[in-house]
Amino acid sequence: MKRLLVVFFVLILFSTAISPSLAEDNPSVCSYDFDLRFHMNADIFRVRERDHMQGYAELLNMLELKGNLTYSPATKAIDLNAEIIPVTNPEASVSFRLYGVPDNMGLSSPLLGDETIWFQNPFLMEFAFKTWNNLQFPLQYLALLYPYVTEAAFRRLADAWNVRFGAVHESASFSREDLVSLSESWSAVLHEDTQLKYWIYSLSLPVKQGDIMETEFYRLPDYLLNRVFPEGGMHYVADGETEIWSNEQGVPLFTRITGNGSSEWTLSLPETESGYLPRLSVRSVTDSNSRYSLALEGSYNLPENRSSVHAALPESLIAVSLNMNNWPAACPMDADFDATLTVGGILYPNNVMAVRGTSTADGNISLTLSVQVEEDGPLSDVFSCTGTVVPAVPSGVPGYTRDDFVSFLSIFNVSDSSKDDFIHRVRRPLFLGISNFLNELPAGACQSVMDDLEDYGVLDMVLID
Repeated sequence: MKRLLVVFFVLILFSTAISPSLAEDNPSVCSYDFDLRFHMNADIFRVRERDHMQGYAELLNMLELKGNLTYSPATKAIDLNAEIIPVTNPEASVSFRLYGVPDNMGLSSPLLGDETIWFQNPFLMEFAFKTWNNLQFPLQYLALLYPYVTEAAFRRLADAWNVRFGAVHESASFSREDLVSLSESWSAVLHEDTQLKYWIYSLSLPVKQGDIMETEFYRLPDYLLNRVFPEGGMHYVADGETEIWSNEQGVPLFTRITGNGSSEWTLSLPETESGYLPRLSVRSVTDSNSRYSLALEGSYNLPENRSSVHAALPESLIAVSLNMNNWPAACPMDADFDATLTVGGILYPNNVMAVRGTSTADGNISLTLSVQVEEDGPLSDVFSCTGTVVPAVPSGVPGYTRDDFVSFLSIFNVSDSSKDDFIHRVRRPLFLGISNFLNELPAGACQSVMDDLEDYGVLDMVLID
């Protein structure tokens, strides 16, 4: 599992390199041409994994990724057209197009012939749940790196809050009845919303902590009334650049301070019934040179002096620390930037990783990913990416809707019959189109890929009669 997660993070690192978040401030449409090369160091892996990861290193080290990314901040539509090019034979390249909006995206490629795969992203966690049960493939971890998945899962809970409290712009007080109404709405969502249920179940499957996850989430309405607001109502105070939400006793629960290009907010809630302390703080700054920095600390842990009644519970469900320094808020620009991510707790593979990079005003970019191989050990460079990301003239991004995709195969709702029919239609262009590409791959790369396809049952799924 961990070796695949490393490959996943490699892909995430690439997406960072061409992220539309680096676009100019609020353009109607922005577009970037990119040309990137990769290098992976397999020597840092443990002996039992090294040969396998060497195959992936040989694969990445011989590839170039070239294309265009166009993005509309207004519609959140993207259109990514790219080629994966073996540097030994550019004519054996494989092209693809990924396009759509956060809810619905399509993937097309000559490898699929005339077919297009449709991703209904609200169902990604449900698909991850089934993928883990059938293939033991940790797709849910990759899905969590796509913020839309979590946003969509918690949308109805957020909507219930916003109906009652979202339009507040001045100091105000809310009654106990308002909180009871919110608690009832949240209770209904938690019992009815399948998207949220699959988010909870999918995250807890690999670590077998579903009971704890379910308990914490389904106690949320009671926690709101009996522990966050044990008496009376809730108060909101807006004083210039400072906003504070507090309970009847005046204890601050959420504080936000904004101004001068910075935003700082803190969430500090009382213990849950299980004894966990939810904590989250975020501070972001955009300086006068349009460089962005972020510091995030979050945890859902038992207190250090936990009592024996909690001895059977994991000490930490999740603890996250992210520090980003001097990331370019516009692209291209001169910047030396870095980021460090530390993840702990039982819900996510514990890891420490860091990214450092350099970008220039003419579009050159260089990124290096380092990971912690041994617990408490030093960080070692595992992956790097170099190339160019330069502005291009956009051809325009249409406002995609669900109707643009309904005629395609919905990959997250695939059935045995639709899968078999789809594979029958794409098998010929897939194998014909990929043969030239495979001819350029080192034997070790082919072996590593085939080993994982077999280990996770993908070959059995594709090679049907």
